[in-house]
Amino acid sequence: MKMHHLNPLTGLPNQMRAFSDITRMTSSLAKNRRFSIMVIELDKPSYFRSILGYSEMGRIIDTLAHTLREIAEENPRLSIYHLNYVTFLLLINETNDFNEIYALFQNFQQRFLTRYAQEGKEDNLSFSGGVSFYPREKTLHELLDGAYSALAEAQEAGQGQLVIANESHEATKDKEHRLNEEIRRAIQNEEIKLYFQPILRAGSYTLFGAEVLIRWHHPERGIISPDLFIPIAERSGLILEIGRYVLKEALRHMSGWKSFDFPPLTLNVNLSLRELEDPDFVTNIANLLSRYDIGNSKLKLEITEHSSMRNPTLTHQRLQELKELGIDIALDDFGTGYSSFAYLAEFPIDTLKIDRGFVSDINQNPDNRHIVTSMISLGHALGMGIVAEGIETVEDAKTLSSLGADFLQGYLFSKPVSQLEFQYFITNPRALFKR
Repeated sequence: MKMHHLNPLTGLPNQMRAFSDITRMTSSLAKNRRFSIMVIELDKPSYFRSILGYSEMGRIIDTLAHTLREIAEENPRLSIYHLNYVTFLLLINETNDFNEIYALFQNFQQRFLTRYAQEGKEDNLSFSGGVSFYPREKTLHELLDGAYSALAEAQEAGQGQLVIANESHEATKDKEHRLNEEIRRAIQNEEIKLYFQPILRAGSYTLFGAEVLIRWHHPERGIISPDLFIPIAERSGLILEIGRYVLKEALRHMSGWKSFDFPPLTLNVNLSLRELEDPDFVTNIANLLSRYDIGNSKLKLEITEHSSMRNPTLTHQRLQELKELGIDIALDDFGTGYSSFAYLAEFPIDTLKIDRGFVSDINQNPDNRHIVTSMISLGHALGMGIVAEGIETVEDAKTLSSLGADFLQGYLFSKPVSQLEFQYFITNPRALFKR
């Protein structure tokens, strides 16, 4: 086999070879052929990479490859491929039998865990899998779409699950396609509206800025939460258009507030993983900053702990480029993503946002209080500001202020509000906290 058809990590046939083999098997010459493909992936790879490190992850991948080779040697109808990092593909010839495929999946998991335990490891590893059938799915792309859609469903269902692509897959794709077209029109028609949730300085409870959120004002279905359309936009790539639109609108508002001599405010805009991966992202932001002169007002971009750990090297590079443009960076949902403190210290982070899950019962749960205290101390030691999210009671606000949080955000002060409502808070800041 040619070297460019091998994965350099394991020496197994790679994605190029897998696609070539599957295409050949779906050709017009392959009449009356039945086969299945199974995509398997390690559950929670970012979590394990952050706590085990790259060397141990390398050993896990080696054990994976060894286990799959062993199974393939026992089954001449089975071909295995290493697609990327912790994702493998199994091609099972001459079968569409779910029971056989499920038994193969179970056999793989059991053998891998047994071998891994023999190496003295006790980490709770598991795998999810997605399966599609030929000739029900007739082309390479249909087979891959079906398998990956089933894999996503398996991962949502829990760890160690196997899901077969079902006949509703095409209907789901059609529905997503229609929704993507609606999202595209919504951007063009400015139906995507910016909302602002105030962020206050702890102690003084004066207005510092706001987190920018979005709502879709659909002409027929009313206001649609981003939880319902952002995941679809992420999969299709439309999130890049949404992100550019939101940044443009945020900077436009800041420029307008400056012209009205409003006090300088910081606006936090959420950044998706797809935007971080976009090679034109930093250039687009530089162009927008040049277009809108916001003076002493500040733009801050928020990344989640989870997305920052998907590709730490790229994340570090992008954040450095953004810092060179004078943009501050906030790490959102801190405490939920199991990131390495070493990476945290290396990233050019200005602000940590402590997840609401640690804040909501801080006065009832001593453990959460200790955790939050440690987070605040860690952030300050690294020269970062601290935002406590999810503040809902006066007691929570006072406790977080006494523990050293720098800024507070939550429904105690305000829910996310429209532009006009937020401008009212700018001119009447006492309306935010009257206690």
